[in-house]
Amino acid sequence: MRRIYLSKNPKALDLPVIGPTVCIYHRHYAKILPWIDDCDFVEFKILCDTYQKRDYFEGKQTIVFVGPNKIFNASSRNHPVFDILQYGLPEVERFVVDIAPYIGPLWRIFPHFSLAGLPFGEYTYSYLLESHYNSFLDGVRPDNPLDLEAIREYAKGNVQIEYDQYFSSPSIETIHLPTSAHLEYQELKAALFEENDKIAPIIKGLTDFAKSVCKDRKIPMEHKIFETPDSIHITRTDLKVDEYLTSQLLAKVAEVNQVCEALR
Repeated sequence: MRRIYLSKNPKALDLPVIGPTVCIYHRHYAKILPWIDDCDFVEFKILCDTYQKRDYFEGKQTIVFVGPNKIFNASSRNHPVFDILQYGLPEVERFVVDIAPYIGPLWRIFPHFSLAGLPFGEYTYSYLLESHYNSFLDGVRPDNPLDLEAIREYAKGNVQIEYDQYFSSPSIETIHLPTSAHLEYQELKAALFEENDKIAPIIKGLTDFAKSVCKDRKIPMEHKIFETPDSIHITRTDLKVDEYLTSQLLAKVAEVNQVCEALR
């Protein structure tokens, strides 16, 4: 039986739930929840505020989570309610529903499996997976804990994904700036490298400059492209910082689409 359902239209899903059910959902999914008979729908924030006062899982035969990408984030992952959701739930049927396989770094695919009660290799909590994955990216660990073959093995027989790729190809328009803007950019770049020993403030300074010299420039933030996967529009300048930022977005698009293929 499939445990994880990925669909751009969750409302149309027909989940194989059995008996009394509780659905824990993020508020952003409130208007697109799948229909579930004999179900108590509980918003995640309300669960966080009241879980010590009421046992929402007592007497239930099925638990459905809708929107782990929003439920599990940097601020919520430390909430004590996750001690129950990941490790303290009763032995009942569990299903996970979301639109995208993950948002952000690749290790954030983990909550889908954890909330569904599915094994994910040696990893039983997110911090260890995040640490090992970052160590791999930094060249400290030789093995990638999230290579496509591993994901394919974890997903086998467990995932129903209703699209071949999450992202369509983005449209890209390049605006060519005058020589004066390029000269000013080079001067700013030299100054920023002189003043900073970390890349983040350098990228920010160069990005702010690109915005100031080109009002039509529009490069979406990474998390924003997940909201419009079939209509990503990038308007960039011909400055190197915009070439870099665009390449980062294209790399994320390619990564997510490759993961979709592995999940299938």
